[in-house]
Amino acid sequence: MKRPRQAFALLVAANPIPAPRERQRLGRLRTGLAVAGIVFALLLVAPAVGIRIPVLDFWSAEKAPSKVVQDFESLGEGAPAGMDPGAIPGETRKVSLPDGSTLWVSPTKHGGFCTLGTRSGGCDKLGTWPLGVSWGASRISRPPQKSPLGRIPITAFDLLEGHANSHFVDSVEIRFADGEIERPTLTWVSEPIHQGFFLYRIPDQHRRPGHEIEAVVGLDADGRVVVDATRPGADELREVPPDAVVAMRQERARISTRRGEATIWEAPTRYEGRCAWLELQGRVHAVVPCMAKGYRYGSFAIRFVSTADDVLVVGWVENRYARVDVEFADGSKLVLEPRSGFILGELPPGNLVRGREAVAVVGRDATGRELRPRIPLGEAYAKAPCFGPLPNATCP
Repeated sequence: MKRPRQAFALLVAANPIPAPRERQRLGRLRTGLAVAGIVFALLLVAPAVGIRIPVLDFWSAEKAPSKVVQDFESLGEGAPAGMDPGAIPGETRKVSLPDGSTLWVSPTKHGGFCTLGTRSGGCDKLGTWPLGVSWGASRISRPPQKSPLGRIPITAFDLLEGHANSHFVDSVEIRFADGEIERPTLTWVSEPIHQGFFLYRIPDQHRRPGHEIEAVVGLDADGRVVVDATRPGADELREVPPDAVVAMRQERARISTRRGEATIWEAPTRYEGRCAWLELQGRVHAVVPCMAKGYRYGSFAIRFVSTADDVLVVGWVENRYARVDVEFADGSKLVLEPRSGFILGELPPGNLVRGREAVAVVGRDATGRELRPRIPLGEAYAKAPCFGPLPNATCP
C-alpha cells in the first residue's frame, strides 16, 4: 500500500507538496545549525519582505474523524458530469481559526481544496481562485425584507468567512462605506492547500446603511489590489474591474449603436485569470464575472444591458454555439454570431416596446439545431428592469 503522501503526489503532480518526512530527516544533523540560522534570519526579515511562514503545516495537522470523512465522500455523490470537486476525504485535516471554530479541509485531486465548517463549506476544485468570500446571517430571526432586486440587504449579514490564495494574496481588507478598513486575521495553511482562512464577525455599527461593507479585497505584498470581491447586491460596475490588468486589454467585439460605440474588452488578471467588461458612452457594464485560471465564464452566459432608450444583448458562449437567436413577441428574431466567444448586439427599435419585446434567448449549433439551455424571459426581469429587454429611464 502506498504512503498517503506518495498517493497524493500522483494525483496532484502539478501542485508542489512537502517532501516526505524521511527525506527531511536526511542530513538533519549536518545541516541543523545552518537551518536554524536561516530560520532565525527569516523571522527577522519576513515582516519586511512579505514572506509568510505558514501557521499550519497541513500534513502535520490533525486528521479528520470518520464522520467528517464520510461527509467529504458525499460531496461527489450524484454530481453532474464535471461538477465532482474530486475531494480526497482520507486526507482531510483540521484547521483551527482564531475565534476557536474548526474548519475541516480536504485537498482535491485537481490541485484545489474543499472545506466544511459549522456554518458553511465549499470547494475550489482547481485551487486557483485568489479570494473566496461567504456571507452569513446567523442572527436573523425572521426573513429580512428583500431589496428591489430580490436580494437580502447587505445590512442583514453579520458573518464573513473566506480564504485567500497565498500564491497571489498577502492580506485581506474589508472596506466599509464610511471609509473604515479592517484586516481580518488569516490562518495560513501550507501546500497543497496554500490558503489563508479567516472569519470576521461584522459589528453592529457596520450593519447600518452608510456604514456597511462596501468590498472585500485581496492585496499583494506591496499593498496593490489583486482581487475585489464586491459585496452582494452592489450596484452595476462603476469602473473597469480592479482585477483586470488594463494595460494588456484586448478588444473582443465592437458595434455602432444608437448611443455610440459599444465595446467588449477582455484582459488578464494578476491571478492568471481573465476579466471581461462592456464600455458604452464612457460607462462600464458587467458582461461576465472575472474568472480564475482554469475556470470558464460559463457555457451560455447571456444578459441585457438596458439604458434610458436602448437595449444591448451581451455575453459569452462556448465554441459549440455557432449563433445566438433573440426571439421577440411579434415572431421576429435577431441573430448574433459569437466573436472570440463573446456576444454583442443591439435590439431593433421596433422591439423596444411592450408587446414586441424579447421573449427568449436561444443558442444554436452550426447546423441550426437548438442547444440547451433556452432562456425564456417572461417576468424574470420584472424586479430587475436594468437587466431586462426593455429600456428603462432609471438605469445608470
